[in-house]
Amino acid sequence: MGLFGAWALPRRLLPMAAAGWALLLLLGGQPAQAGTTEITLLPAQDNSIFEEGELSNGAGAYLFIGRTLIGARRRALIRFDLGSIPAGATIEAARLELSMSRTISGTLTVRLHRLLRGWGEGTVDAPGQEGTGAPAQAGDATWTQNRLGGGSWDQLGGDYETMASAAAPVRNLGRYTWTSDQLIADVQAWLDDPASNFGWIVIGNEAAGFGTAKRLDSRENPDPAARPVLVVSYSGGVVPAPVAIPVIGIPGLLVLVSLLLVTAVTGWDRSAGRRSREQTGGL
Repeated sequence: MGLFGAWALPRRLLPMAAAGWALLLLLGGQPAQAGTTEITLLPAQDNSIFEEGELSNGAGAYLFIGRTLIGARRRALIRFDLGSIPAGATIEAARLELSMSRTISGTLTVRLHRLLRGWGEGTVDAPGQEGTGAPAQAGDATWTQNRLGGGSWDQLGGDYETMASAAAPVRNLGRYTWTSDQLIADVQAWLDDPASNFGWIVIGNEAAGFGTAKRLDSRENPDPAARPVLVVSYSGGVVPAPVAIPVIGIPGLLVLVSLLLVTAVTGWDRSAGRRSREQTGGL
């Protein structure tokens, strides 16, 4: 039966068996769990841009939209990293939640538009209530530049899809939700092509000449419950297998067995070869 009895493989197949099991364990993947999974994501970036000039508020506690009492516009930028959702998953539902914490206007429609260009969030934290912004630093998004010193928007105020991805009426202080088929499609597109994920621009009512500004809470807000979230429900997808697995399971055990087989047979062949040369005088 040989050294390993009935479990022994032909020696010429052992390296292939070891390599195959190793690739299965190290490079393969496993299907995501059945059914629908809901995940809540915090923003990877957010910022505000201000029409008056090269101003920003990337590290501030607030985001700003609409027009001030003197008519200057503000817009908010927000992006979420979808890396925790398995590749190939189907997005079943998605909603953006934002908290509005200050306003100078009544009920107004706030729209989300998909951004078409990457942008920066720096360390600028505007003073006081933050509504005037602060001088931008290199890499910050501003009204004219997507990254200060590194590139300009094609259109002042940001490059974005004309058609809104979602819209919602916003009135009193509180928590608001945006969702739509198009918003779900945006999330699906970003999951399928992460390089296209530039997030959304949040635009308030700019049709009125002045007095429509609203303040939203940012990801840096001291109140965790007030921070923006993207809630996503998905199904399917493939979870990549990690390179290092603390608990190896059956596939790992098979890899180890295969490697042991290769090592044992190789060592046996070498020992047999040495004995043969010794018996023949090395001829």
